[in-house]
Amino acid sequence: MDEINGFDCSYRTVASYYAVKHKEIFNGVKDGFLPLEHSPGEAQVDFGAADFYENGRRISGKYLEVSFPYENVINFVY
Repeated sequence: MDEINGFDCSYRTVASYYAVKHKEIFNGVKDGFLPLEHSPGEAQVDFGAADFYENGRRISGKYLEVSFPYENVINFVY
């Protein structure tokens, strides 16, 4: 953990304060959600590494995943 110059407080004090505040804020809350709103044309991207199979051979490689959440919602309207 990095120390901040001029902040004279122990980790234990901060952790105790957080525990008390967390209980005050979330006491009795069982479920919660944030509504997601996506604009048309907005994209989400993610990078990763995975194993791929090509002609029966296992190859390790990197991938780029691109999704368009607004368009996905329109496709799944019932």
